[in-house]
Amino acid sequence: MDGCAIVGYGILHSHIESKYDIDLYAFVSPEAKRMQPILRELGYTVLERAVPVKVEELVNPTYREKAPTSGCCGLRELLKLEALTLTQYRKVLCLDMDSLPTQPLDELWDLDKPIIHTRDGHEREFLQGGFIMFQPDLKAYKALLHVIRMGDFRYDGSGWEGSRIGFNYGGETIQGVVPFFFQKKMPTNSSLIVDMCVYNNMGDSDRCKAMEPTKVVTQKPGILYQAVAGLKKPLPDGQKRERVAMAITVADDGPQ
Repeated sequence: MDGCAIVGYGILHSHIESKYDIDLYAFVSPEAKRMQPILRELGYTVLERAVPVKVEELVNPTYREKAPTSGCCGLRELLKLEALTLTQYRKVLCLDMDSLPTQPLDELWDLDKPIIHTRDGHEREFLQGGFIMFQPDLKAYKALLHVIRMGDFRYDGSGWEGSRIGFNYGGETIQGVVPFFFQKKMPTNSSLIVDMCVYNNMGDSDRCKAMEPTKVVTQKPGILYQAVAGLKKPLPDGQKRERVAMAITVADDGPQ
C-alpha cells in the first residue's frame, strides 16, 4: 500500500510546473476487495477489471502451460493492457508501484507515439514493464488480446511468431508481447524506446547507478530518492492544461 501512495504522490507533485494535469487510476482485480477503499482515499479512480485473457482461452498448449508462471506475475501482468481502454485520454502512463517520479514527463506526454517504453539496464529485455506510456486505442487492445489468445510463442529462442522478440524474462506476457505487437503488428515507428537510466532507473547497470540524480525522471525509491513538494503554478494567460492519466495495477490484496 505504501507503494500506491508513493507513486501517486510522486507523479502529482513532480508535475507541479507541468502543462499537464494527472488523473490517477488503479486497475484492480476482483480479488483485491480490501485495497479498493484505500486506493480511493489516496485519490485513485478504481476500476475493477478481470485479467483480460483467461488461461482456458489460450490456443497453444505449450504457451497455455508456461504463460501463467511467466515473469513476476504471469497472466495477471496483462492488467496493464487495460490502460489502452482509457480512450478519454490521449496518453496513459503505466507505472509499477515501486516507482517514484521526481520530474515532469512533458517531453514524453507531448509525443505522438502509440507506445513509449524503456528496456532494462542491460538491454536483455525488449521492454521493461515498470514504465509504459500508451495512447489508448480499443482496436489495438482487441488485436493485442487476440495475439495473446493465439499464443504463437516459440520456445526455440525465437519468441513471438518467430520474430526474435520476447524470449526473455516475462516475455510470454507484457515484456515480450507488447514490444512484439507494436513493432510487428502496428505501423512502422509506432514505438519509441527511451533511456532506462533516465525514465525507469532501477539501478540495474553501472551506467544507471552512475546517472546524475538531477537527470533521473523516474526511479525506484531506494536507488536515488529525491523528495518533491509544492503547489501547482498557473500557466501563462490563454494556456490550458491537458489531462492525462497515470495507472497502476493491483492483482490481489497482498499479505493479510
